[in-house]
Amino acid sequence: MGMGREGKPRQLLVIGGYGPLSTTTTKRNRQFKYDAIRKPGVDDYLITNEQNTYKLSSGQWIVPTVIGQCFPPTSHFIIERISHNKGIMYGGIVTDGDEDISTNSIYFFQLSNNKIVSYTISIHNLCISLYCL
Repeated sequence: MGMGREGKPRQLLVIGGYGPLSTTTTKRNRQFKYDAIRKPGVDDYLITNEQNTYKLSSGQWIVPTVIGQCFPPTSHFIIERISHNKGIMYGGIVTDGDEDISTNSIYFFQLSNNKIVSYTISIHNLCISLYCL
C-alpha cells in the first residue's frame, strides 16, 4: 500500500501474508512471528505478521518498530489507506496449530518515522460507534 501525500506516495507498506516455506527466504526479525504450517498432501508454507516499508526515493527496505498491539500472523486480509500515514486492516485468516481460522479483527495503524503504531478494536465497539454517529 502506498503511504505519503495524496497521489504521491513516498513509501510502500508491505504487511504479513504467506508463501511457500521452501521458497520464502526472509531475514527473520524478533518482533514478528513466523509460523510454519505443515499439512499432509499440501506444500508447507510460512505465515507471518512481518511489516516492512520500501522507500521509493532510495530503494531501501526498512523494518519499522511496531508500537502497540501487533496483529498475529495473518493472510487474506483487507487493507485500506485512510490518510497519508494511517490505515486499517480487517479480517483475514490466522492459524491455530495447523487449523486455518477466519477472523473479523480490525487493526488501525499509523506510520511515522520508521515506527508503526498499531491497535485493535472489537467489532462490538465498532458497531456501537457507528450507531452513535
